[in-house]
This record gives sequence, structure tokens and C-alpha cells, in this order.
Amino acid sequence: MSRVTYLLGAGASYGERGPHGMNFVKRGIPVVNEMVAGIDYVISNLGSRPQSKAIDTIIIHMRELKQHCAEYPTIDTYAKMLFTTNRKNEYERLKRQLSVYFLLVQHPSRRDIRYDGFIASLIDETTGKLPNINVLSWNYDAQFEMAIAVRVCFIINLIIINKIIKKSRSLLRESNFFCNFVRWIVWIVQKY
Repeated sequence: MSRVTYLLGAGASYGERGPHGMNFVKRGIPVVNEMVAGIDYVISNLGSRPQSKAIDTIIIHMRELKQHCAEYPTIDTYAKMLFTTNRKNEYERLKRQLSVYFLLVQHPSRRDIRYDGFIASLIDETTGKLPNINVLSWNYDAQFEMAIAVRVCFIINLIIINKIIKKSRSLLRESNFFCNFVRWIVWIVQKY
């Protein structure tokens, strides 16, 4: 049997926008013309946390990245300039800054739910399993990985619940244990 490969390209993570720009990127990640606002979002989120040397360092790097975004048509243009002029240290620094930015701007609550639909469409209805496929992404984000992680965590929790039920059948007769068990299940379901 042949293996299917899905290639996720530009626009796959655009997500859902509200009426007022970056502060209203409801799902997905900022696109090129939203990067400065996206960096501001990251800086404001970091600034609201208790200060530490690590957070201060990240904020400094995000401000530097923001400056580069403002000085060049796109951050890709700046990266290409560094690469083609053999400025390896600056190029590597930029790659690290971009990696940190894309990780921080993708808060789990901003996960693009279209990926959930994509994953659900792949699941075999009889077995509940994903087929043996490849998924390649041309994007800077981790939206697919975030969506698959939710599914994997949910499956792991179901396996744990099943094991607890099998090992604890006699304990289920005790009302106190049963009430706590039901509360635990409700808590897990609410998390997802």
C-alpha cells in the first residue's frame, strides 16, 4: 500500500482574524505584515510575567527582531541579506530569535482549529486510528503539532481511565471513590 504525504504550505496557518488587527488574531499565527504587532504581543505577554534574567534577555531579542522587521520589507529579506553576505553569526542569531518568536506567539489558545478538522478527517471511523501518512509543513509554525498533541494527550488520558476502571472495579462500588472518579472524568473532559 502506498503512503500519502500531505504538504502544508503558505496560508495553512492564517487562521481566523478579528476586525482590529494583530490583537484580534483569534486563531493561527501572524503573517508577514503582522509580525511587528506579533512581536509586540509577545513582549507584552512576557512583560506581564514576574521578571527574570531569562525573560529580560528574550525581551531584548524580541525588540531586536522587531527592529529588523521594521527596517526590511520582510524578515526573509533580512535573513537572505545576512546569508548572502556571509554574516553567519548574525544569521544564526536571527534564526534563534525567529524560533523563539514563533514558539511564543503560538499560545495554545491561539491554535488554529482547522487542523483539528484536518486530523479528524483522516481518522479511520472503524478503528479510530490515524493512517500511516507523512505530513510535511512549509510553514514556520507548529500548528499541526499542537493539534496532534491535543489528540495524543486525550488518547493517553482515555487509556489511563480505562486502566483505572479495569483495576478498580471493586472500588467503584464504594460511593466516595466513585464520586471522586466521576469528578476526575468531568475535569478531564472539560480540559478538552
